[in-house]
Amino acid sequence: RGSRKGLIDTALKTADSGYLTRRLVDVSQDVFTVEDEAGDDDGFTIFRSETELTMIDFGNRLYGRYAAEDIAGHVKAGELITREIASAIEADSEVQEAKIMSVLSTKNLRGVPRKSYGIDMSTNQIVDNAQPVGVIAAQSVGEPGTQLTLRTFHSSGVAESDITQGLPRVEELFEARSPKGQA
Repeated sequence: RGSRKGLIDTALKTADSGYLTRRLVDVSQDVFTVEDEAGDDDGFTIFRSETELTMIDFGNRLYGRYAAEDIAGHVKAGELITREIASAIEADSEVQEAKIMSVLSTKNLRGVPRKSYGIDMSTNQIVDNAQPVGVIAAQSVGEPGTQLTLRTFHSSGVAESDITQGLPRVEELFEARSPKGQA
């Protein structure tokens, strides 16, 4: 009886995560990359101190992005931050922050400018024009959600003991709801 109940619970949870993925894809399916236009992106500032808290190297956080402002002695505004440049910035303790182009700071209403998106991490190439980045983002959230429900989600640097409410909490965040069970 216990194993059947476990299988049914897993099937229901997997259906929930699939439904979340479907809703995310429905919302984001019209988001594509577009050609860059001057003045599209004010930039998003990355601070070295914040990257240390997340255990992601400052240089790795900058790699594959375009600089929104000059980074003294390393890269000019609008240029790609290559792996070599990112390593040099990482080694330069004088650089405490860098402003990069980002999907979070773009003003373009037609889509995501290619420079704001950065490089495609699966190919290490500049992202193509008309790439369906909305669907890619939805799948990037949905797949780990499914893995959470199956308890096979593994990520380096993440404690396995508590996944902080898993998929229901992710849904609350996307739907901008207050957490259940809070006073």
